[in-house]
Amino acid sequence: MDNRYNATLGFYEPSVFHIFTRGENKLTEIDNWEEKQASTFLHEYIHFLQDILTVKGMQNLYIIGEYLRFVTAYMKQNNYKVHLPIIPHDANHNVGNNWLVSYYTQGSIDYSITKYISFTKDTSVQLIDDLTGRTLPIGRIIVDCQSTDGSVKQVAFGTSQIMEGMAKMIQDMVYPPIIRSPYNPYYIAIDIANGIMSGLGNNNLTMIAIFDYVLQSSNPGWAFVRYIEEKKNQGYTAATLTYQIVYDDLYHSTIQSHTQGVVSFIVGYKDAVKQSEDVFKEYLGNIWFFKNIEKWYNALLERGALIRKKYPILFIDMAQNGDIKKDGLFKEILTTFGTPIVTNSKHYYDFQSPKNVMVSRNEMMNVYAMMQLHQVFNSKGVFTCPIRKYCQQQPCGLNKQRVDIRCVKAPWKRMRRYNRCLFNIWWKFKGFKDVEFI
Repeated sequence: MDNRYNATLGFYEPSVFHIFTRGENKLTEIDNWEEKQASTFLHEYIHFLQDILTVKGMQNLYIIGEYLRFVTAYMKQNNYKVHLPIIPHDANHNVGNNWLVSYYTQGSIDYSITKYISFTKDTSVQLIDDLTGRTLPIGRIIVDCQSTDGSVKQVAFGTSQIMEGMAKMIQDMVYPPIIRSPYNPYYIAIDIANGIMSGLGNNNLTMIAIFDYVLQSSNPGWAFVRYIEEKKNQGYTAATLTYQIVYDDLYHSTIQSHTQGVVSFIVGYKDAVKQSEDVFKEYLGNIWFFKNIEKWYNALLERGALIRKKYPILFIDMAQNGDIKKDGLFKEILTTFGTPIVTNSKHYYDFQSPKNVMVSRNEMMNVYAMMQLHQVFNSKGVFTCPIRKYCQQQPCGLNKQRVDIRCVKAPWKRMRRYNRCLFNIWWKFKGFKDVEFI
C-alpha cells in the first residue's frame, strides 16, 4: 500500500504521525492560509484523527509494533546478518497473519478507474490460526469497474477507499472542490453504497457515519457492504437511514477483541486503546528521556476514548462546521489533540502540542524518526531518510554533522559511537547498531 494519501497537494503517513501540505505558510499562520492549503490540511488531519479515534487506526500501529518485535527476534537468531526485505507475510504466526489481513483488506488504488459496475464477495483467501489450527477466511470485496480506456478492470475495495472516502467527503462539504479528485479511491464508495441502497451514497452525513462505523473493525470494506445490506434487509431506505441510527447501531454493536473475544463496542474500543498504549510504550522502552512522548500519545488515545463516549458525532459536526480558519469547532479540536509533525513545501517542520501536554517539536521529531525503522526492514536495502531535510536546517549532533549521500540511500551507515542523528539514535536504541545487510 502507498502510505501517502492525496499526494499531489498533501499526504498523511498513517501511524508515522506526519502531515505534508503543499504551500509555504506555517502552522502558526493557519488563519492566513489559502483555501487550497487549508482544504488539504483538513483532509489530512482527518486521517490523523482516524489513526487515534478508530479501532482500525489503532490496529495499524499495533501491527507495526508486532512486526518490529518480530524483526528484533529474527535478527538475534541470525546474529544480526540478514537479507532484506524481512517480509512480515512470512512470519508464519500471529505477526504474519495480522499483516496479511491488513494487506488483503487494504483495497487497491488504480487512478484509471472511472466508473463502478458491480461487486462480488470473495472468501477464497484463507489463513491458518497458529494457535488453534482453524481456517480463517478473509472477506474481500472485488469491484468490477470501467477504466479510462473503456476496458473492465477489477479493484479491491477496502480500508484505503473507506478512509479516503470519509476524509474527502468531509473536505468537500467544508471546501467545495474546484477540480475533482480521482474516482478511486475518493468516490468509489459512494457508488457501491448506491448499488446496494439506491440514493444512500448521496446522503453525506449518513455516509460519514457509516465510514466511521466500519473503521471500528479490522475489515472496513467488508463491514461497509455488510452493514448497508443488513439495513436494506431491515427495510431502511436512503431517506430513513440517518446518521443518528448508524451511531446508535455502532454503540450497541459488538466487535472482536484481541484479548477478550466478542465484546461490546465500548469494551472493545478500550481494549484497542490499551493495546496501542502498550505497543507505543514498548517502542519507547520505558526510558525516562521519552516519557513526554509516551504521555503525548496516551493523552491522544484517552481524549479520543472520552470523545467516543460523550461526543460520537464529532466527524458529523466537522463536516458541517469544520472550516479550519473561521469556525470554533476545528480550533477546539486542534487544542484538544494538537497536531502530528506538519511540513510544507519549504520543508519547515511544525507542531502544535495538545493542551496541557508538555511535548516539544524535537521530541515529536523523535516520534517521526522511530516510525521509520520498520520501513527499512520492509525495504530492499535502499531507504531515504525523510528527516534529512530537518537535519539540514539545524545541527545534527555535537559536531554539526550535515546530511550526505548515506541519508539518501542507507542512513544506518551513519552510525557512530557519538554524534548520532535522530534516525541513528533510534537505530542504536532499538539494538540495530551491529546489523549487517547481506
